[in-house]
Amino acid sequence: MCGDVVMKLYAPKNKWLNDPKVFYAKGKFHLFYLQGKKVKTWEKISKQRESYGHAISEDCLVWEQVEDIVHPGEYGQWDDKGVWTGDIIYRNGLYYLLYTGVCYKDTIQRLGLAVSKDLIHWEKYPGNPVSEPDPKYYLDRVTYGYPHVRWSDPSFFNIDSSEWIYVYLCAQLKNKVWNKMGCIGLIRSKDMIHWEAMPPVYTPGKEVYHEVPQVIKYKDKYILFFGSKEETEGFGCSSCIKCVISDNPFYWKRNAKVSRIIGGKPRAEYTTCVYKRKNRYELIHLTYEETDKDPKGYIRGRVSLPKQVHFKDDFTPYLFIREDLKPKIKENSRFFQGFVSGIKKGKFPSWKIAKDKIVCLPDGKVTTFLLGKIFSCSLQLYIERKGNAQVGILAGLTKSFTQGKCITFNSKNHLEVINLGDNHTLDYGVLSGNKNKHKLILIFLGRHIEIYVDNIYVGTTFSLKEHTYLGLKIFGKGTIILSKFGIENLGLDEN
Repeated sequence: MCGDVVMKLYAPKNKWLNDPKVFYAKGKFHLFYLQGKKVKTWEKISKQRESYGHAISEDCLVWEQVEDIVHPGEYGQWDDKGVWTGDIIYRNGLYYLLYTGVCYKDTIQRLGLAVSKDLIHWEKYPGNPVSEPDPKYYLDRVTYGYPHVRWSDPSFFNIDSSEWIYVYLCAQLKNKVWNKMGCIGLIRSKDMIHWEAMPPVYTPGKEVYHEVPQVIKYKDKYILFFGSKEETEGFGCSSCIKCVISDNPFYWKRNAKVSRIIGGKPRAEYTTCVYKRKNRYELIHLTYEETDKDPKGYIRGRVSLPKQVHFKDDFTPYLFIREDLKPKIKENSRFFQGFVSGIKKGKFPSWKIAKDKIVCLPDGKVTTFLLGKIFSCSLQLYIERKGNAQVGILAGLTKSFTQGKCITFNSKNHLEVINLGDNHTLDYGVLSGNKNKHKLILIFLGRHIEIYVDNIYVGTTFSLKEHTYLGLKIFGKGTIILSKFGIENLGLDEN
């Protein structure tokens, strides 16, 4: 049905990726990220000596991998176990990277500095580390219940009228229960070498720890994004991206409204980066190459497609599909013809085919049929439901749809993604707008399927193969109207 070349979300060749961050300089977007060898278990990931990778793009869609920028130190040095997430700032003709380092000697995280003239060639500051947990405000030694002391994921924030350079980071509070000690800390410096710890800016009292904080200013508000690791029932943490809003860049109320932007256990979308492109905010985030349950095969993080950041009246951000990723509506498209062919082959008398739409009058029986095989493309259709009629888009591993996903709108106007075979269901929540009519956009990229409803990003689901059999499932009683079919090939990376 669409494209016979498999295009994928970006990842470094033969490596997994984590914590992607974007930096713009001289007309190019630079992607920096943690990386290591592809492995099959999370335990093996934790034992790797990560390095900091680098790729370059003109549009944040197609990335060209270039030389790594920072590697772990020699054994016995402060960063000999691994180089973790950092952030970059440009000052006085130089690029400064403040990054996280970990060592074998202890489990305390620290920050180091590296300097570059061109973003390609980097030199570590010989006096590293330049910052470590300050016991005045933060936990500085291992306590019972959690094996690490967090002082990680620095993020720069400039205030034009100030001579200080401010950095947010992930830290832990002292004298707190281990699963409630996570906080967002603050440090400042005038020279990038000598750093002063400041009181924490956000102490929610319910997070095990945080990931990759970032603050943006929108109008007169300061929006703090962070990867959430809030403890859930039983063992484990929720993995999602949240935000809180404040009038003050140095304080977010403990009981401030917390908004989930994307993700949630077990969707593995817990780090993000907001940047500006064409004078408006965009966002990329981490997504893993695995199923919604347990990892299958190699675990491999990838960079999501870029999304526009829009804001509600209360300044809460939400994610919108980028204009150049929207499928073009085409009369008599291959997507439309796939429906027509499936209806004719199945001899479904309740279906009526018009010039630009298809009408179905389901009678309570379940109707399933194959539309075709797809690889990498963006698909769009409008779905209107009347009565108790239900419709699901099937993304199967086989033509019989015994494995794969069913993307459907349920009777409560929630979007659901159901695992075919075991019926494990992820509920993505109530959808806005017209209760019975929605525009659905599915972007197929290798093993990933990004889902948009009414142009708003809902989430990513996963497949076990790099091609998908597309189908349709109708059930219930009432009327289903399908219209405005769109399809677009995507020319992204083949790695």
